[in-house]
Amino acid sequence: MRIWVFGAMALVIGASLGAISTRLEYANLGESFEVHGTVSESVSTDAPPSELVIVDGDTKDFGLVRYDSEHPHVFVIRNSGQAPLRVTKENVSCSLCVITKFTSAVVPPGETLNIDVTLQARKLGPKINESLELRTSDPSHRTVSLQLMAYVGAVARLSAEGLPLGSIDALKETTASCQIHGYFSSQIEIVQSEFIHATMREYFDFEIKQLDIADMPEKDPYVRSAYELTVRVKPGVPVGPFRQTLKLLARVEGQEDTMLELPIQGRVDGAISFIASPEFSPQYGFLQGGRVASAEGKTWEMHVMVKGPQHQDVELTIDAIEPKECLTASLGEPKALGDNITLHPLTVSVPKGAPAIARLGNEQGDAGQVVIKTTHPTAKKLILSVRFAVE
Repeated sequence: MRIWVFGAMALVIGASLGAISTRLEYANLGESFEVHGTVSESVSTDAPPSELVIVDGDTKDFGLVRYDSEHPHVFVIRNSGQAPLRVTKENVSCSLCVITKFTSAVVPPGETLNIDVTLQARKLGPKINESLELRTSDPSHRTVSLQLMAYVGAVARLSAEGLPLGSIDALKETTASCQIHGYFSSQIEIVQSEFIHATMREYFDFEIKQLDIADMPEKDPYVRSAYELTVRVKPGVPVGPFRQTLKLLARVEGQEDTMLELPIQGRVDGAISFIASPEFSPQYGFLQGGRVASAEGKTWEMHVMVKGPQHQDVELTIDAIEPKECLTASLGEPKALGDNITLHPLTVSVPKGAPAIARLGNEQGDAGQVVIKTTHPTAKKLILSVRFAVE
């Protein structure tokens, strides 16, 4: 009995000591426990956002600039909010015109960001409007467009791309005008001039007169000098479509010379015309001969049509051919059609064995020409342009 009592007491004492030991173990474990990883904190949805402000505006107008010149500018963005502002470059309107090293940045609250941008005037314009597009974390300005503007001036510039004269009377003088504008000086000197198509040169002339800018009703705000350019087409221009180009070399002291080119085109309607060839273009007045093998040669058959009460009395002769070594032309016996029309057969050929040449009417060479003289009282000359190349 005494043994049982002692055993029970030992069991109770052991259990108590074990409980105390376990409690101490877990107490120590709690002191040394660490959490590894990310702990998500609850974020208040009422936290103030970032707020973007562009200092001094989102547009820079450089005004009058020269072509291919560079113009730097710094756009300043301020974060007026209470949270960080992220700004990222998204796009530029022209990679050759808008140059920047900026890619992205985070702007702390109350701080500013400088974005350096350079406009390169690589477009003739005259007006240039380019942009740098940004994306931001400001909810009210998710995208921002920074604008770069300029006006590209020139030593001299024509106010028109060309002078379309339409249909003109072969017996009357025809005039048409445009203006020459200068942007960097009050005086422009024309030091060289030329009508480039030699066979039509005798029918053209021009005159230049300085204008008072104050009297111009509508003027470009950047123009410093202006001149009126008048082109005259003299009577006697050959019947059919015609083209001419006036080249002027403009000079301003201290600047590089500028070449101006003014295309002139029109049509003289008359009693004589070319017809009946699929390769002939009535609108432009040329025979599209194309490329010809020298060993084979090529021939085109067409007609010259004479209309009017004197149609049977008009005589035609080949007056000139250019280039003679590659091109031939001949007229056949005329044939009357009714009471008002006579057809004169016309044969144009590139003979076999002709030397290689390019007369395609482009930068490789001017078109060939067949000039026909007539006894008609008003339509005294016809010119047939032949675009061809011998290979």
